[in-house]
Amino acid sequence: MANWIWENTSTDRSGSSGDLAKLFRNEEVKQPGLLAVGAPTVDATIVAREVIQNSWDAATEFQRARRTQGLPVPHFAIRFKFSEATGKNKVNLVERLDLNGLAMRADEVGDPTRLGIVNSRVLDSLKSKKPLRLLEIHESGTTGMYGPFSSPTSKMYLALLSVGYTKKDTGAGGSYGYGKAGLIRASALHSVVAYSRFEPREPEVEVTRRALGVTYWGQHECFNEVYTGFARLGSEGGGSVTPFSNDEADQLANDLGLETRGESDGEKGTTFLLLEPTVNPKDLVRAVERNWWPALKDSLFSVEVEDYDGSVLHPKPRQNKELASFIRAYEIAMTSQDNVVENEKRITFNRFTTSEGESREVGVLGLVADTSTWSYDDEVAGLDGDASRRHRSLVALIRGPRMVVEYFDVTGEKPHVRGAFVADEGIDDLLRQTEPKAHDAWLSDAADVDVYPIATEVAKQVMARVRSKTMEWRRLLKPKLDRSGTTRLRELDRLVQKLLSGTRVTPPPPSNPRVIALSLRQRLVEIDKSHQLIGLEAEAAVNLNDNFNFSDTDSTQVDVRFQYLILEDGSSGEAVEIKVSAPGTFTDLGEKGGAQVFRGELGRVEKMFEVKSASYSSDWTGKLVVSAEVVRTPIEASEVRGDE
Repeated sequence: MANWIWENTSTDRSGSSGDLAKLFRNEEVKQPGLLAVGAPTVDATIVAREVIQNSWDAATEFQRARRTQGLPVPHFAIRFKFSEATGKNKVNLVERLDLNGLAMRADEVGDPTRLGIVNSRVLDSLKSKKPLRLLEIHESGTTGMYGPFSSPTSKMYLALLSVGYTKKDTGAGGSYGYGKAGLIRASALHSVVAYSRFEPREPEVEVTRRALGVTYWGQHECFNEVYTGFARLGSEGGGSVTPFSNDEADQLANDLGLETRGESDGEKGTTFLLLEPTVNPKDLVRAVERNWWPALKDSLFSVEVEDYDGSVLHPKPRQNKELASFIRAYEIAMTSQDNVVENEKRITFNRFTTSEGESREVGVLGLVADTSTWSYDDEVAGLDGDASRRHRSLVALIRGPRMVVEYFDVTGEKPHVRGAFVADEGIDDLLRQTEPKAHDAWLSDAADVDVYPIATEVAKQVMARVRSKTMEWRRLLKPKLDRSGTTRLRELDRLVQKLLSGTRVTPPPPSNPRVIALSLRQRLVEIDKSHQLIGLEAEAAVNLNDNFNFSDTDSTQVDVRFQYLILEDGSSGEAVEIKVSAPGTFTDLGEKGGAQVFRGELGRVEKMFEVKSASYSSDWTGKLVVSAEVVRTPIEASEVRGDE
């Protein structure tokens, strides 16, 4: 029986630690608003996203090749099977996978956390009668891990032993390397066995199956040697460890209780065996629903999860009430609506011309609201009034693979809406390039040498338009104020009543003189003509005027506040993001009460502040509010508004 062969640390080759699970250590999964209800664990989410995405990438590559060849296209399916090995079955598995060798090495190291193993109890279970828990992941209808293992382009090498290799087909889910971190994180022992069937490739046309086990532990010293933490379970010879091939690969699969794979297209693909899974079946189903509902709705592939008791669970996103509004928004985005419904909106974005002169389609946004219920609710049922988990306006961001990249949090202001944005295939690969390793955002500031120059530009435009159009439709949903009634001015009523009764009215005390002079110069500029986006540019000059007592000092400390508000029904509404450039003598105090505050020393000489706003729809009316007050004296300064 084969044993684990551990890789020594050597200065003759590049160094790397085998603890690849740390690529997703401390990873957070964003669950804003109602998505906090029944949220799956971080581990389940990473497994659902990363494992399915890698398999789906291989399936789409296989389907594309079959269409090119004019051959039938196999359906992609993936099955997660949870089971327990007890008695003789456990003994056989422990022996065949040399698990006692892993336990002995961990004992020699002493501290399992140094190996990246957080739960040391899983090692103890190898020596006890406790069942050995297993997770088998079986994909069908994919390319499998083809290619000679001696080649650096071998899929098995890339998928199991390489990190950060970025060469994948256009539109694929991500780079080679990070998908394995999802697999590793799903195993408490950080051990994975892969058994794969594929089409033969030159020069090894006789090889159609391979199997290899890999353990990913942290760098460690053991038995007077230093090891990288990588270990392989395979065919040893010639100073290297290579995968078992053909009959030997089938034999390993059979010994481990895995189905051997036949020659049909549907049999091509990879089976993974994970030891001591860190996720539970029901949580995994929820994670698949939460992240893959667009693909499941479109029947692009099927997923099933077999529980430890043998019952089979299928993700059913349509029965998940937290997802219903997003699925409806997706339907609106993907299909032109014959009948216009008040609480639904479909927006096709205009083409975008990049700084390099390229014209690109952007995509489609579907939006829904329910003004009778959740659109005007504050609390999400079941979250106990947690302020960070109240209702939000959320948009599911989706591109080619039909996984939800992110539930984009637009705002917490009412009315709340939900939406789905589907990117056009013309910008699909550009958006992919801006995604971080977890593929959970489109970053407009991604600084990567492999990113095409206009990719971040496209991501910035997409995010700005999704936010702008969502906010614009929200405003249209708001009920108009009924101005037909009589408005009472209570203080005026009181004064008039006193005058009519002959009661002497005491005049209000005189206000303190204004000691700070503020002057504004502002203009609106066109930012994007095709999308009717504008922005504010302004200068605010501030100085002490003659009402300030200069006998004791020539200057004093003041706070200057800036805020740019959208006017709604004649009153101030939500704030637009602004950037303020302050004089060097002023310190940015951050945001207070919704305004940006700067503190500094002010005298007779004007201090100039420059203000620029983010882009917003030209249909909106904005108001720049600037105020200043003396910090060291009780004198209240004036407030100057942009419309004065």
